[in-house]
Amino acid sequence: MKVDEYKKLVGKPRKKMQQEEYKLHVDFVNHMRTAFPQVLFTHAGKGKGKADGMFKKRMGYRAGTPDLIMWWKVEPSILNKLWSLLGFSVNLIHSGGIEFKAAKGSMSDGQDSFESIFTQYGGNYALCYSKRDAHKALCSWGLVPVHGCGAEVDLRTQQEKVRDSIAAFAPLKKG
Repeated sequence: MKVDEYKKLVGKPRKKMQQEEYKLHVDFVNHMRTAFPQVLFTHAGKGKGKADGMFKKRMGYRAGTPDLIMWWKVEPSILNKLWSLLGFSVNLIHSGGIEFKAAKGSMSDGQDSFESIFTQYGGNYALCYSKRDAHKALCSWGLVPVHGCGAEVDLRTQQEKVRDSIAAFAPLKKG
């Protein structure tokens, strides 16, 4: 795809932080499809602009919704099986939300509020700055990957990579 075609497709370029979050998000989704195939997940589909945001809110979208919302089945314990036999409904579906942020990103008030409500209802929630953070969050929620975590995506620009490699060989400063 040519650059002009891409620009027509996605519109004006995003800020660098948004680009980093986008790359992180897409990379983790690709990882999740292979490492955690047992998880059902979806992107929240945030609005573009005030008019689109109002339209989506009328349809049920909540401000502060995390980037990924997910659900997975949990194997019932012996106690849960006993409760089911006695006729009690046992919830064996767990949920989670992941908010991706670039290195210096922080959550908005709406996102903090959503996290609070989501966790009060029993959902798991994680703020992640890397694919590894998100992978560890899912593992801490009891999910077992079918394979390990892949390599981290290097989001640095070529100029930053060159600067970092030169800095690695710089003499140590005496303090």
